Amino acid sequence: MDGQPPVRAQLGVEHRADGRNDVPREVYHEVTEIHEPGRTLSLMVCGRGERGTWGHLNTSTGLHTPTLPNPGFKAKLRQLNPHQY
Repeated sequence: MDGQPPVRAQLGVEHRADGRNDVPREVYHEVTEIHEPGRTLSLMVCGRGERGTWGHLNTSTGLHTPTLPNPGFKAKLRQLNPHQY
């Protein structure tokens, strides 16, 4: 797979409310169960950014797929938060 490490699942990991989970940038994560729907929040605190590094794991190929800019994002954000613009 182009020299990329194989995809490996780590199942059965649970995190407590008000907990913290440090995830290195080369590790993908997936939320598979929410105990209290509507009461779960994932807050990502990132270090210095690097253009072009964000993306997601294509589970069919096991490869990183870069995130592309969404041309309608600012309009959608403005619609949700009209008081900010």
